[in-house]
Amino acid sequence: MRRAGPADDGPLQDALRGSWPETWVTETAAALRSDQGGVHIAVQGRQYAGFCAYGVSRHHEIGPIGTDPRLRRLGIGAVLLRRCLAEQRDRGLASADIGWAGPLSFFSRTVHASISRAFWCYDKEIS
Repeated sequence: MRRAGPADDGPLQDALRGSWPETWVTETAAALRSDQGGVHIAVQGRQYAGFCAYGVSRHHEIGPIGTDPRLRRLGIGAVLLRRCLAEQRDRGLASADIGWAGPLSFFSRTVHASISRAFWCYDKEIS
């Protein structure tokens, strides 16, 4: 586990494209290039096993975060999340928001996160 650096930019994006939404790829790349953000990664051999980004839109936000589905429940995501939160704390932040969090049980169990606000999406067919 380590902080991602400039050399990870292209290879990390390529690895994420196979399993994660394109918006996550774009946001992770933005966090990696940002002065107010960062990305922590887990690497197994030459494969990216997990990632956690922060500071994509706002310096106090966490996410996206993901672990290779085959390697879940090994604690990788928890360590990456805690590393990002620690880095934010070291930058002077007292709290953080996890945007679009899910599964909620993971964040609650791992860092005692609670829901501060919720957004509901509605759609209506217009004929």
